[in-house]
Amino acid sequence: MFGFILKFLKGLILGWIASLMMLLVKKMLAKAFGFDAMPPQTAAPKHRKTNPYKNNSANQNSLDIVETIWVGMSVAQLMKSFGPALTKQYRGNQEIWTYLNLNGQGTQTAIAIENGVVVNWQDSRRDMSARFAAPAP
Repeated sequence: MFGFILKFLKGLILGWIASLMMLLVKKMLAKAFGFDAMPPQTAAPKHRKTNPYKNNSANQNSLDIVETIWVGMSVAQLMKSFGPALTKQYRGNQEIWTYLNLNGQGTQTAIAIENGVVVNWQDSRRDMSARFAAPAP
């Protein structure tokens, strides 16, 4: 009788640990890819927009890009991806927008913007504005 109870408790604990591991994997996938791979069955159906590219630029693939930065990215796309900058500095004809922890490693990311598009970015633990400063005449 005692052995049966031990086997039952062992199975119960192992089942609980397995379900906890699945929950953690689900949360990691949702964080990495931006969607819930296994939505709850009671969730209401999501309605799609009739024209998903209406509010975006000419690049129709920009809806598929989540938390990515590239040279030539517009300021509007940058704001949609990362929100408002932590700081904004002006150096010559460039704006330097600083974001905190974009790469997930606790570093600041400085993004250089000219004429409304991204021209460069760098990650650093230090203040990045000096690296983008215009050279002395």
